Amino acid sequence: MNDKNFQQKKHPVLLAIFLVLAVAAIVAGLILFFKTKAPLKEINEAIAKIEETGGEAAEEQYALRDTLKGTNSVGIFLMPLGALFILGGILLFNAKRAFTVKTIVSIAIGSALFFVLGRFVAIPSGIPNTNISLQYGVLSFIAGVFGPIAGTLTGLIGHFFIDLSFGWGLWWSYILTSAFFGLAMGVVAKLMKLDKDFKGVKLATFNGAQILVNLVSWAVIAPILDIIIYQEPTKKAFTQGIVAAGINILATAVLGTILFLAWSAAQPKAGSLKEEE
Repeated sequence: MNDKNFQQKKHPVLLAIFLVLAVAAIVAGLILFFKTKAPLKEINEAIAKIEETGGEAAEEQYALRDTLKGTNSVGIFLMPLGALFILGGILLFNAKRAFTVKTIVSIAIGSALFFVLGRFVAIPSGIPNTNISLQYGVLSFIAGVFGPIAGTLTGLIGHFFIDLSFGWGLWWSYILTSAFFGLAMGVVAKLMKLDKDFKGVKLATFNGAQILVNLVSWAVIAPILDIIIYQEPTKKAFTQGIVAAGINILATAVLGTILFLAWSAAQPKAGSLKEEE
């Protein structure tokens, strides 16, 4: 079967397979996560109390903590993996609309740019694990021009590899929030048709929308996920989130606006092309 025929058909069997995998991954993830959550919290508190008094916990305690953290991380990994299986199943169910060459290329290029900017153009903000970078300006552009699917996967893949390269582990609360940001900006841009005549009212509306999306993403969703998944202190989680929101609002306002203006200026105007005789 060639690619054209594949794209013209729906694939209910593949959708069913992906949904089964999704349910299995999510259920297994929830079991592992909640099974280790309480014991991990207890062992962390026990070790912290010993270290506060200048002592050192027993090797068995550190080994138990590492084992619980590993199992807990597997559970955290499986839950978003299940969500990806659901997304993959939906995309395959209607491959014609989802898998275009333009979308796939935009995801690949967007993820690479997101990774490079987040990994090598990151400036410390003074807040732990929160850097000043420009990748969300690029993500807003990719989502706005190529759609919500491209935005979602660009944010997800790009942030995944940034965390992987830094070596601090996969921080799923922020990875998933990057995916949400790409999804939300893609929906907003699609409704506003931001890729055409990007000036005046559209420019102002875009920046108003990106401020709102950034605030919801980083000052609300990311901190809540941090608290739920990683048991981060509430004050620390929301401080990081608010700082991240401010940084990303500025990055999107500057770089996102520049990219949209350049893209809009490069588009042929209606009626500017005449049929050659």
